[in-house]
Amino acid sequence: MASILSKQFRLRSNILATKRFIPLVFCVVLRNFSQSIAFTLPNSEMSMRYVDYEKPGAIENLSIKTGAIPEPKPSEILIEVAAAGVNRLDIYQRKGGYPPPAGASPIMGVEVAGTVAAVGADVSNWKIGDRVCALLAGGGYAEYCAVPAVQCLPVPKDLSLVEAAAVPETFFTVWANIFMRGRLQRGETLLIHGGSSGIGTTGIQLAHAWGAKVFVTVGNEEKGEACVRLGADGYVNYKTQDFVQRVRELNGGRGVDVILDMVGGDYFAKNLELLETEGRLVQIAFQEGNDLNVSCRSLIMKRRRNFDNTADFLLTPFVDSPISFFVVVALYLFLFYEL
Repeated sequence: MASILSKQFRLRSNILATKRFIPLVFCVVLRNFSQSIAFTLPNSEMSMRYVDYEKPGAIENLSIKTGAIPEPKPSEILIEVAAAGVNRLDIYQRKGGYPPPAGASPIMGVEVAGTVAAVGADVSNWKIGDRVCALLAGGGYAEYCAVPAVQCLPVPKDLSLVEAAAVPETFFTVWANIFMRGRLQRGETLLIHGGSSGIGTTGIQLAHAWGAKVFVTVGNEEKGEACVRLGADGYVNYKTQDFVQRVRELNGGRGVDVILDMVGGDYFAKNLELLETEGRLVQIAFQEGNDLNVSCRSLIMKRRRNFDNTADFLLTPFVDSPISFFVVVALYLFLFYEL
């Protein structure tokens, strides 16, 4: 493939950061508010702007810098970024708590939406001009980013690119954890802690479409009612109710088969108490601490299983498991295209 750096590009002449509620996920939006500039630099590297941080710390450390446009590898596509999702991982990186994986871009940003600007030699399912959203290991807070083609999804016609930028991280995370690791089955019961979060709202919709019963924990009644409208069968206000007792009341005295938790701390033992025999606890974070008091007898007697997870896992299942990737795309199309 001829080097894309010798071709003509149309770069944005202005950059603006805004916030958008989609649902409960914020986006950084890169929009063109004045005339674009077309130019060709055949003998030098093309440049782009990206968001950088001078040193780890507060948001005031962020600034706009200029660097080279990445060139896609044979299995990658180059995306002209319209919007980038703002995730907890980005905040950790900005504060100095998350070093990018080896070989990944040092630029922040793990999910984007935009249009295909170039394709690698081995890519056949995308073409220049396609609207895409994608999950990537880094590099999203920029005007252009390169990403493996298998980590991209088509943008539904009813979604703007700003809205689509909030889709990939939650869909891939939910599928990898609830369905692959947690092995949620039709007819089983799922509890999602933080039901009104981006992960929570996506998990509700996918599990409901899958045929599972879904309960969530939330911080107030308004969030709980919003979750019910998305498909949750009930909710618990964790500030005023004990979630173990309340979920059993909502579920006819039974516990649950799968729990997705990002809280940790004191929740861990309570989660194990609520799990039914052969229940699965999928732990994706420890926001309230990772020092746990666990009864091994409780684990053995009911054959409960715990799966710990890290962000590094999120990118791998869809490269190594085409069947799983097909299923999550099918559910994605079901929700957004009403197939």
